[in-house]
Amino acid sequence: MSTEWLMDAEAAIHKAASMPGVDATKIIPIGTSIGADAAVDVCEIIAPQSSLRCAGAISLSPGSYLNMDYQQTVQELVNLGVPVRCFASEEDAPSAAACQSVKADGFTASVDPGAAHGIHMVDPKQKTNVLWEIYNFLATIHA
Repeated sequence: MSTEWLMDAEAAIHKAASMPGVDATKIIPIGTSIGADAAVDVCEIIAPQSSLRCAGAISLSPGSYLNMDYQQTVQELVNLGVPVRCFASEEDAPSAAACQSVKADGFTASVDPGAAHGIHMVDPKQKTNVLWEIYNFLATIHA
């Protein structure tokens, strides 16, 4: 099943890149839960393609759910100059561990108290204002 989900993520990148006005070298996937892994995994998958490039990736509650190691994939991306932003909750063990596993320039993690997972990280009760942090991440990349 994970192969199909990665194929879906790659198809989404290709579709976005084909849309009028889109710079195919500045795509920034954002995903939650399984999609959080897909957001970084797809950037690594398309990296060899000269016509496509992720300008960054954002993960809300990753956990190496798609049989690719989150830490390793993120490390490879930041080595390529692709910044990654990660969000997780302390009580969401796989996600907190994934976000805390990466120590690299170009990677930023926020691990908040509680057990929010995925899209539930986007909540005004959370310590980190995820939408504001996403906005800042995007603004920094496209500055």
